[in-house]
Amino acid sequence: MKRFVVSAAILAMLVEGCGGGSQTQATRPSEGFQGTNATTGKQGKKVGDQRVTATAVLYVGSGRTVHIEGGGGAAPDKSSGSNCTNAETNDTFTTKDVAERHDFGFIAKSGGSCSIQKSWSYFKVSVKESDGKEVGHGESLYIEGQYPIFDYHVSCIQHGARWVGLTCKKTDDLKVQISDH
Repeated sequence: MKRFVVSAAILAMLVEGCGGGSQTQATRPSEGFQGTNATTGKQGKKVGDQRVTATAVLYVGSGRTVHIEGGGGAAPDKSSGSNCTNAETNDTFTTKDVAERHDFGFIAKSGGSCSIQKSWSYFKVSVKESDGKEVGHGESLYIEGQYPIFDYHVSCIQHGARWVGLTCKKTDDLKVQISDH
């Protein structure tokens, strides 16, 4: 009889701990946690392709021709190319001031295998005098990330590629400074 009483007392404590007292009822997860995979956003909707933009602040003087070109096929030296991107910046402009801001970037794809791969692109930069003489160039401006898992960031140096006649310095996650001195 003692065994039955002790067992009943233990059972009563377990039942009280599991459902009685002041425990709260389970609720649905918040909308931010509903979805089927890492590429879903609010209410389980797929996150679409997104524009990724970085800024280059150019200190190269006025009246110079600047060309910024991203993407293209990957070269054996791994200093060009792109992955899971399209519409990379391909822009040529003449500077109007001693210091100018110009945006560059790409559209990061989110479909298919790009939902689990990083989006990245190299950008080549060249600066020429008004007479066409080259001031300098760089082939290693680089943007990389994977939305929504990793934030995007920009880098000036990748795989040992160099800058000639120009210097590039990262000043923020998505901002660089390019100068001719």
